[in-house]
Amino acid sequence: MLRLEAKLDNKTAFIAELTYGGVFTLATAVEEQVKALLLIDCPRLLFPFARAIMADAVRDGGFPQILIAPIDFDALYQANKNNVGTMTAAGAA
Repeated sequence: MLRLEAKLDNKTAFIAELTYGGVFTLATAVEEQVKALLLIDCPRLLFPFARAIMADAVRDGGFPQILIAPIDFDALYQANKNNVGTMTAAGAA
């Protein structure tokens, strides 16, 4: 889900929300790779379209153009993976 909120003089100018999804077949994927595919590759394919939809909706609503920065889903996955590993090790100590 993407959510954009703009305020002007502490008043809400607009709120735009988008729930966007895809259907992926992972029948031939190795089980160890499924999590990474779902959290890296699938969002990497969907995000540019969701970003474009939001930008178009805001622009078509008469507001200035919104440019949502690209997201590095691999870096997010790795950071989350490392944080979970750190928390697990700390909990065991």
